Amino acid sequence: MKKIKYILTIIILCIALLALFNTNSYASFQKLDSITYDVQLNEDGSADVKETWNIEVEDTNTLFKTFELDNSKYGNITNVTVKEISKKGKITDFIKSDTYAYHVKKGYYHGLATSSREFEIAWGVSIDSEEDKIYEISYTIEDAVKNYNDCSEFYWQFIGKTNAIPADKVTGTIKLPKAVQDNDNLRVWAHGPLNRRNS
Repeated sequence: MKKIKYILTIIILCIALLALFNTNSYASFQKLDSITYDVQLNEDGSADVKETWNIEVEDTNTLFKTFELDNSKYGNITNVTVKEISKKGKITDFIKSDTYAYHVKKGYYHGLATSSREFEIAWGVSIDSEEDKIYEISYTIEDAVKNYNDCSEFYWQFIGKTNAIPADKVTGTIKLPKAVQDNDNLRVWAHGPLNRRNS
């Protein structure tokens, strides 16, 4: 009986060692050289957002952006699109999928709620080598602007904790639905923290 247990232990140990040494190790990598936000605030209180990602990608199947849903601050996220822009300016539209997938098929994307508190835009890239890519994701935020007796407020977290891809440069433009009569009445606050790398 002891001999059988000894042999089984050796067999299990050999299988475990074979599995360990035959496992491929992939070190995926993503870094944003730049990310640009273009926002159009609309008269109906919605906001059309376009994000342009200039990104370095290596050994990556799927890229994604996750939003925390908060009905007290804004409504649904709709009209999601994803595009790839080549260095020569050629635009390739990704195909929409209404089904959630952890690994999204290359050239496809989804934009949907993954839980009652989270919305995700994910798109399949299937990149094995290191490549520089430009992606454009667009979406509409319903009820993004809150109107009060004395002011209107647009509050949005562009970069959140759930999207931890480091970025060298972040820029953005917000266009109002109509001209402001007195620029002294316009207020802008930006909240951090921002971790800046010295170059």
